[in-house]
Amino acid sequence: MNSKKVLFVCNSAYQLLVAVHLKLNVYNTYTADIVISNHINNSKQIAKNIANTQLFNNIIYVENKKRDFKNRFSEAITNLKLVRNIHKQCTKYNVICLSNISIFTIILCKYYKHKSEINIFEDGFSTYSNFFLHLDKATLISRLIHKNGVLGSASKLYIFTPKLLEWSLNNIKVIEMPKINSTNKYQIEVLNTVFGIEKNNIEPYNKPYIFMEESFYADGYQVPDVELVNRIADIVGKNNIMIKLHPRNSTNRFAKLGYHTNKDLSTPWEVIILNQQINSTLITISSSSILQPHLLLGNNTKAVALLDMLNDKPGNMRGELGITMQNLFRKFPEICYTPTTNKQLSNYLTSTH
Repeated sequence: MNSKKVLFVCNSAYQLLVAVHLKLNVYNTYTADIVISNHINNSKQIAKNIANTQLFNNIIYVENKKRDFKNRFSEAITNLKLVRNIHKQCTKYNVICLSNISIFTIILCKYYKHKSEINIFEDGFSTYSNFFLHLDKATLISRLIHKNGVLGSASKLYIFTPKLLEWSLNNIKVIEMPKINSTNKYQIEVLNTVFGIEKNNIEPYNKPYIFMEESFYADGYQVPDVELVNRIADIVGKNNIMIKLHPRNSTNRFAKLGYHTNKDLSTPWEVIILNQQINSTLITISSSSILQPHLLLGNNTKAVALLDMLNDKPGNMRGELGITMQNLFRKFPEICYTPTTNKQLSNYLTSTH
């Protein structure tokens, strides 16, 4: 008797981590294939690494991120060809699990909606926001390809913290995923293999304070993150701070100012915290990364979110997603401090470590 088949679609390192978690803990009796796209840094090597885990039968590599698309219709045609090639390899999956809403996933759902159960798994905290619901039917091309959208075709939503979800649909059942077990050596070994990590060579994150840089600078937005880090250094001392660089920021603005920064830009933060105990206070403007030790692993790592200190919010934090993040940080007062003034920040930091 043939086992049931599931297809995972991954466009980011975080999605890949969650897909591995789902395969091992939810779809462990299913035969699994996986789509890896070139949206992921070092994606070709990662596809080879995945084969070494023997967790997935077929690793399907797609180049659906290109800079030379003339318009959205040419992008749709390219993605249509990619989906058709996948469909030729396997016309039937019992389940398809995906995260983000894109032309590729919309076309995939259109091809498989009458043959497969379509399930969504979280892609960070944008999945929890009303922004995610609106994105599903935001563009003309989406409605032309598939009027029901991805969410209209979905049956289940897998997330780590259902109480944070801002939206709901009658057709989608919300399922709480189990926390990632940091003592599960096999799962950690699989993830280390996927991302090409040698456990003994993991870069240490052992400064008392770790500032999590975000992608605003890379995306061309004005952001006072250097100014904020300098303020923090005046309070706790520059030698007590480590900057976790965002992998998409090609310029290291902090090292030239004398700050200690990470050298490894490819290992996902969630895999880093699986491989070592973080005893630092994590600081950011608006990144959900400061809550991941708690929400993914159940650790009570201290965190500080500075978004409330900024009158002019950077990038997409000016809109609905920014409100979601502000509300998110406030829901965890036992671990996450949200100062609104320099004095509040100074008092909190001097009381830690």
